[in-house]
Amino acid sequence: MPEDLAPKGDAERVRLLEDRVLVLETSLSALDGKHEDLKSMVDRKITELTTFVTSRLDAVSRQISDVNDKLARLFGARAVVTGLITLVTSILGSGVVHVVVSLAGGGSP
Repeated sequence: MPEDLAPKGDAERVRLLEDRVLVLETSLSALDGKHEDLKSMVDRKITELTTFVTSRLDAVSRQISDVNDKLARLFGARAVVTGLITLVTSILGSGVVHVVVSLAGGGSP
């Protein structure tokens, strides 16, 4: 410190220290304000992300439900088609056997 700015006595030294404390308290207050701003911004972002994830989860759940419904209808239709094919095959098989027996046994007594 230059000589003309150096404290002259204890009273002036105390006043300079009080000024420094006031500057530090002001800096601390500003940091607390910035900390609160940052905390509220982080809280807001967390809330936004939670809402986004929840909406995506709901959308995926609805899509899975739609796919399951379509699969159930598909398997139901497949079962009906398989049943019809089995029935037609059975009827045609019985008819062919009847024709073969009739032709082969046409000369029997």
